[in-house]
Amino acid sequence: MQAFVFLILLTLTLSSGYQILSQNKETEQAEKVTDCQKSGTCQQYQSSRAVDGNISTCTRTAKIGTPLTFPDKRTWWYINLEKVLSIYSIRIQFKDYGEQYVMRQRGRFAGFSLYVSNTTIKEDGYLCYKNGKEIPTLDFSTTCVKHGRYVIFYNERLDGTTYPTGYQIEIVFTELCEVTVTGCEESGVYGYNCDLPCPNNCQELRCDIVNGTCLGCTAGWVGEFCNTSCPAGYYGLQCRSTCTGHCRDNLSCNHTTGQCDYGCGNGWTGTHCNTQCPAESYGPDCLYNCSGQCLSYLPCSREIGRCDRGCNPGYTGELCDKVCSVGRYGLNCSESCSSHCRSESNHCNHRDGHCEHGCDDGFKGNRCEEICNDGWYGENCSARCNENCVNQSCDHITGSCTYGCKPGWRTLKCEKICSATFYGENCSVRCNENCVNQSCDHITGSCTYGCKPGWRTPHCKQECSAGKYGKDCGNPCSNHCRNMTCNHITGSCLEGCTPGYLGSFCNKPCDEGTYGLNCSQNCSQYCLGVCDNVDGSCACSAGWAGSPDCSETCDKGTYGLNCSQNCSQNCLGVCDNVDGSCSCSTGWTGSPDCSENAPIVCNNDYSTPDAYIAAFSISLVINFVVLVVIVILLRVIYNRKQEKRSSDYIASTEISPPSQVSNNDVHQYQELNMSNDSSYQNLSLRDHS
Repeated sequence: MQAFVFLILLTLTLSSGYQILSQNKETEQAEKVTDCQKSGTCQQYQSSRAVDGNISTCTRTAKIGTPLTFPDKRTWWYINLEKVLSIYSIRIQFKDYGEQYVMRQRGRFAGFSLYVSNTTIKEDGYLCYKNGKEIPTLDFSTTCVKHGRYVIFYNERLDGTTYPTGYQIEIVFTELCEVTVTGCEESGVYGYNCDLPCPNNCQELRCDIVNGTCLGCTAGWVGEFCNTSCPAGYYGLQCRSTCTGHCRDNLSCNHTTGQCDYGCGNGWTGTHCNTQCPAESYGPDCLYNCSGQCLSYLPCSREIGRCDRGCNPGYTGELCDKVCSVGRYGLNCSESCSSHCRSESNHCNHRDGHCEHGCDDGFKGNRCEEICNDGWYGENCSARCNENCVNQSCDHITGSCTYGCKPGWRTLKCEKICSATFYGENCSVRCNENCVNQSCDHITGSCTYGCKPGWRTPHCKQECSAGKYGKDCGNPCSNHCRNMTCNHITGSCLEGCTPGYLGSFCNKPCDEGTYGLNCSQNCSQYCLGVCDNVDGSCACSAGWAGSPDCSETCDKGTYGLNCSQNCSQNCLGVCDNVDGSCSCSTGWTGSPDCSENAPIVCNNDYSTPDAYIAAFSISLVINFVVLVVIVILLRVIYNRKQEKRSSDYIASTEISPPSQVSNNDVHQYQELNMSNDSSYQNLSLRDHS
């Protein structure tokens, strides 16, 4: 039944024109009822129950009261309208438990306050209603024409405060069943149906929701409907600000902003034309810059920019904004520029007369009145005389060397070296022909690319030192050149080769089988293999010894390779020097070294004296024959040695020039041949005998 009544009232409210702003909006409240979680009633009493459109559902906060047993003394609840809106009325329907509890509920409701604020803090807003001595009804409404985002309900029971009759001061529950806030849902409108726009000049377009009067005016406007502009000379909120009086042509400032709409007068600037021009500017709105060249840099007139005390050096005119004419400088442009300034018209700096483009060649100083110091020349004396000038001295204008060039350099400024084949003073000395490409250092004459083969640095005038030849004398003569002397260019041996080598460079060993000087000697026939190409030394074949040519037989009692083996002790006499073979002593046999015992003959035929004699005779014959053979062999060996000596002698005489063969040598040769012939004859006769 209560819900039905609320709907009827809601319909009547909607038909009245003002709109409900509060339904289903966000809410918040003070402490919840104690132990609501145990009883499961927390959800039942939540803050949103007061805006759900249902009169039978209510909020409930924790109880407050004055006795000390009640810790809470204050309670509150608020609704967030989501944005600042124009409010017309607030209706609160408190919990009604029936006729017998009406006064109790009204006593709990008593003393409350209503605030409209733009924040959740009540002190930031407006107090819309405060209940006094009269106890409110459980269905309470009040007109509250305000603008705000939050509607705040507040109540309290403070210790030490005496409350009017009818106020409940113990167990005070706040139970709001429905809070209805009416007004306009859109900002900037008013009227019964929220269809009239607020005046344009209302502050933030906020006006009274009933009659449309502005709650405040924007800057520059006054009146209930903010439709009257500020009087001349005033501007701003409530027209409380005074124009500065420096607008151009003495016009009044803008009544809204206070600015001079048509600009500032001479000498003033700023949005309100209340700031004097800085020292460097002048004119309306300080539009123009002073020349900055008033004498001693004093400020110009802020009104017209004139320099009242004259100009700095280099400037002229009423505003000191013109420089001196070309060729003039200084205070009042009374000085003439130097004739050595680098320019067609002798242009110089208009202030102090220094030559801005530098000096003519050979002059220096700010005003180009000095010639260059010795050793310098050219533009602004910035070029150094060439270090190749004698004493590094040159003409201060052209830079040509005053005393000529140092050795190795040429031209007027001595900046070019001598040509490739000349050097020295005036480049008059020709490079040595033994320099590679006949090119040398332009100063010292030392060869640039070194010497031709066979010549020594630095000037390639000396041949390579003894034992050297070729490029940079870097090659040693062959070790096989006689006396280590060779051609300083090619390296060919000048005095021939040392023994054992052939060729122009003595780098070819003797052919196999020859040795010695010019490889003219043959290796010994008794050499084992090849002999040394220098001295003919070699390893000897078996039976021969002697250094260097193995020309001697082994000593008696030895034989074999290096004569390192001894003849068998069972030999009868001397063994062969080659293989150690020999005639065996009695009781021995075996070839070649008689190392076997002769067999013992036990035949009875030899047991008689006659037999023994016969055996002895045979033994004598055999020994004689062996002896004869040995003698013959020795003779043959001797003859061979004699033949070798003869052939060596003949060879040496053939090598020597014919003029050197003496009669004595021929005689010796004949005697040697005769001796050989007689030896062969004797041997032959002995063999026949």
